[in-house]
Amino acid sequence: VALLLHISVPDMFPLAEGAFADFNEDRVITTEDAVALLLHISMPDMFPLAKPTKRIFCEHCMQTVEFRPWDGAAISASGHYFLKEDVVLTASMSIKSGVDVVIDLNGHNLTSISGRVFYVIKGSSLTIIDSSTTPGTLTGGSTAGGGVIYVESGAEDLRATLNLYDATITSTCADTTNNGGALYIGNHADVTITRATINGGKAKQGGAIFVATNSVVTLNSGLITGG
Repeated sequence: VALLLHISVPDMFPLAEGAFADFNEDRVITTEDAVALLLHISMPDMFPLAKPTKRIFCEHCMQTVEFRPWDGAAISASGHYFLKEDVVLTASMSIKSGVDVVIDLNGHNLTSISGRVFYVIKGSSLTIIDSSTTPGTLTGGSTAGGGVIYVESGAEDLRATLNLYDATITSTCADTTNNGGALYIGNHADVTITRATINGGKAKQGGAIFVATNSVVTLNSGLITGG
């Protein structure tokens, strides 16, 4: 409270300007004013710089950026996210067209109990990295093709993109009906795999990775096993 008494309202609460019209921006607030503000404004609104972000070097972006914590909730906008703990999805997570998402496993496990973890829609981009020295794992086992990640078929001018950096992908698929035990890469897609490990499952074709026509897959380094 003592600190609040010496800072003007707009300086303290940049996102709350106009919320308290009776405060003049040059007025030094009283103890009662400070308590009233604290009772009506949440911590993230009061102190936007105090949100629990993490600065991580993103090899995909080639710069250090702010990553926000992610708990498995639906992602509808482009952004950089990191796992604070292991996350279990109850349904496959779709990356919508026009959205560019980067997720740092941060040494944690991301698992889907329904089968597939990610469905990358044409026109979208998904990048999985792991900044931890003790890497986590992306685990799924869909029997409908693309056991862990399904990259949708697109067109020459509307491609889906998948980038994997230092990630471990593990398929638990035991079905041989469809293609791509771990990764299914549809037509006109762009995929880059760098220092990643792909542990394949069972599939009709491509126990680890299935690649359709007119797609570009760049394997810089990594390990592909099983299948």
